[in-house]
Amino acid sequence: MRTPFIEFLREHSRFVILSHVDPDGDAIGSALGLAWILRDAGKSAQVLLPGGTPELYAFLTGADDIGAVAADANLTDAAVIAVDATSPSRLGELASLLERGRPVANVDHHGDNARFGDVDLVDSSACATALILWEVAGDAGFRVSKAAAENLYAGVLTDTGRFSYTNTDQRTLQAAAELAGAGAEPFTIANAVYGTRTIASVRLLGRALETLDLREGGTVASIHVTQAMLRETGATQEDAEGFSSWPRSLAGVKVGIFLRETEDGMIKISFRSSEGVQIDGVAGRFGGGGHPSASGARISGSIEEAKQAVLQAVSEHLRSTV
Repeated sequence: MRTPFIEFLREHSRFVILSHVDPDGDAIGSALGLAWILRDAGKSAQVLLPGGTPELYAFLTGADDIGAVAADANLTDAAVIAVDATSPSRLGELASLLERGRPVANVDHHGDNARFGDVDLVDSSACATALILWEVAGDAGFRVSKAAAENLYAGVLTDTGRFSYTNTDQRTLQAAAELAGAGAEPFTIANAVYGTRTIASVRLLGRALETLDLREGGTVASIHVTQAMLRETGATQEDAEGFSSWPRSLAGVKVGIFLRETEDGMIKISFRSSEGVQIDGVAGRFGGGGHPSASGARISGSIEEAKQAVLQAVSEHLRSTV
């Protein structure tokens, strides 16, 4: 399964690595981790992310070299690797790089991946794309430096919710231990992502929790953040990182929903569900997708319109599966 991708890596010497819009820890950690692995193998690798690097992940080694705009002069003859992106549309404006005759590899752990590469390595049983890349490095005999291990560990840590989601298994924990052995520092990484909150973020969380709405006998919970709330608290979009876990954390809740109004007027929706409740189908109804217990989508309209539409869809889903 991994052999075609390993051959792809060996065949080419110059790479540009892309990931999805609104990049999370797995997107950034996977892209940077792979870049360090390739550089240590004597190859050239440049990471491009739509919008650049979120401040939350600026601590990762190599994050300051991430670009946001494709500079063709620097990408001549470069093969493209998309990581953690289910489809070209998830790459934002960088999707244009897929249309210029360059060889494309696609590495992902989402089951609804569109298989858009010349080479596709999709493993939905993996907790994170970073885990797949760690295993690829081992299979190929590539060196994994401290910098690469740090980034891949961050991807595994964040996509398992600090090893608390249902996608955490023996394979996950074994890889985490091996990455720590390769130089990743678990406390340092966890503290950087989860242990440091701005005052604005705490104030924003308080405002978000005030919007708590419980439905279906307390089995469905939602909270939201608007642009007005960001302005009032002095917070940024990144200060809302991690808010998606709060609604689901309430006792008795089967599905938690977090809605966030973005700067371009869209509504970003994050779904989290308890074990045994598959929510990716609901995300799919809104043009999104993801994992059975952690999915997302982006829709247009007001926050209230989006909230009512999503709550109704989730309620219908739960009733149909009882």
